[in-house]
Parts: sequence; C-alpha cells; structure tokens
Amino acid sequence: MSELVVKTKTAAYLLINKEIAELKDRQQKIKDELEPYLAEAEQNSRGSYVIPFGESLEIHGQLYKGLQKVRKESRVLNEERVLQYLKDKAVYESPDGRPFADSRWYAPVLKVEHVDQDALWDLYARDLITQEEFDSFFDSTVSYSFLPTKE
Repeated sequence: MSELVVKTKTAAYLLINKEIAELKDRQQKIKDELEPYLAEAEQNSRGSYVIPFGESLEIHGQLYKGLQKVRKESRVLNEERVLQYLKDKAVYESPDGRPFADSRWYAPVLKVEHVDQDALWDLYARDLITQEEFDSFFDSTVSYSFLPTKE
C-alpha cells in the first residue's frame, strides 16, 4: 500500500471523527432545546416526564409515539456511614462500666475496612439492624435519560 493511500484513509478517518463530534454537539443542543418542554410534561407513575405524540413520528422505518425523560433511581451503599455505625455498635460499656467489644458488629467489616454487604444484610436479616437503619446506609441518586419512545 502506498503512503498516499494510507494518508488519504487516515485523513478520511480523522475527518469522520470531527464530523461525529460536530453531530454530537448538534444533538446535545437539540436535547437542550427540548428540555423546557420535557420539564413541563406530565409525569407517569414511575416519575418520568412524557410527551405523547398525537400522530406517530416515522424515522428510517421506525415509528415513535412520544418523547420521554426517563427517571432512573439508584442506591449506593455509603460505606463510611456503615463503618461508623458498626464501630459505634461494636464497642460499648458493659454493666460493670468496662468497655466491651461485641464481635458480631465486626463481622461485616473486612480487614481493609470495606463493608461486606452480605454480612451487613445478615445483621439486618437477624433483626440486629432495623429497616430504617439499613436504609440509612444507602444514598439514592436520581437521574434522567432522554428517550424517544418507540411504538
């Protein structure tokens, strides 16, 4: 293969990358322009914002019945909060006033101070942790994704 062919194909590749970046920018601007409409849209039972189309939109043979801003919620264990809770529970004053270490509260703590979620669940399952306490160990985040709805 000659150098000219390689350079030409490399140039084409790089130009396509530039076009892709420009198209992504254009796509983002359109999403930003649609945001106020989605913010005013009705919410469905899952908390997503939905704009139904009166008449389906056909693009490349695919029918779309509306536009959604889909609500997604995730829960992530806050290990720092759990570790502090377990340390507080593990050492307490015995009836005679001496510190007492209860080893069952150390079971979910690994040597690198990482929470073993199965052992934490076991504490909850054995009613050593209330539902409220267990839920308090998780941080919830809500995000939304832009989604044209297919028929």
